[in-house]
Amino acid sequence: MTGQGGVGDATSVILSAAKNLMWGHGAPCPYNLSSWPSWMIFCMIRTYTHIQLNEEVQAIGGHYSLEKEVRLPYNGREVLYIVGTGIIDSSCCGMGGCHYAVVPGYILKWKSGVNPDKLPVTEVEPIRDEKSRREITELIKKTELVQVVDFH
Repeated sequence: MTGQGGVGDATSVILSAAKNLMWGHGAPCPYNLSSWPSWMIFCMIRTYTHIQLNEEVQAIGGHYSLEKEVRLPYNGREVLYIVGTGIIDSSCCGMGGCHYAVVPGYILKWKSGVNPDKLPVTEVEPIRDEKSRREITELIKKTELVQVVDFH
C-alpha cells in the first residue's frame, strides 16, 4: 500500500533517511539497510539529553551529579561518555557512593537539537559489540577514576 500513507510509505521514508545518515565520522551509513525492518533502524538511533553538569540531582537514598562529558576518539568514530558521582547518604541501610561512567554510544549528530525543556540533545548509536565495549571500558578506566562503566 504505497502512496496512501501506509506501511510501505513509512518504511521507504525511514530507509531513505537512514541511508543518508552521517555515522559520526563523516561517512555515509556503511550498512545496506534496504533489507532491514524499519523497527530495527529505529532501535539503532537514540537521543541523549545533555543535562546540567555539576548539579546535584536528589534521589530517594541520596544524590548524584554528572561531572563532565567526553568525546572519546575510537576506531575512526567518537564515543560519548559521561562521568558522574553517586552518593548514598539518606538511606536507612547505610552510606556509600561510587564514581562511574555512562556511555550512551557513538556520536551521530552532536547537539543537533533541543528537547521540550530546551536542553540540547545528541543522536547516538548504542554500542552493542562486546569487543568494542571491553576496549572502550579499558580506555575510559585509563583516564578516569571510575568503578563502573555502563553502556546504554
